[in-house]
Amino acid sequence: MGTGAFLDIKCGYLHNTLVTWFTRLYHSGRKGFVVPRRGFIPLTEESVHKILGIPRGDIEIKYEADYDNEDEIASSLFPGDGSRSKITTVATAIINNNYDDASFKKLWLIYIVSTMLAPTTDTRISNK
Repeated sequence: MGTGAFLDIKCGYLHNTLVTWFTRLYHSGRKGFVVPRRGFIPLTEESVHKILGIPRGDIEIKYEADYDNEDEIASSLFPGDGSRSKITTVATAIINNNYDDASFKKLWLIYIVSTMLAPTTDTRISNK
């Protein structure tokens, strides 16, 4: 789906302060990020395409739960935690991960999708 920009992170781990700072910049009324003294980054189809290189247009993306995939991911990343971990569990796993391995990148992608690209009102990660 073109999420390579999320998976091609050049740092070994994300600093909690940076993640927290950036997520607090989101302004729901303006639907984007207000960066103090720097400007506004809209969270639109066009901006996501331009910044992250995610495809846009006529490609149909089904917004449905894939429970088999959910169980597989959960068992490998969150053993014993059920199929849908809490977003805070994912954030803690990212913070505590000291390597830039495949599991770190999966956690980061799950966090981004669950908090910015396909957020829910649930405290658990998005399964869509």
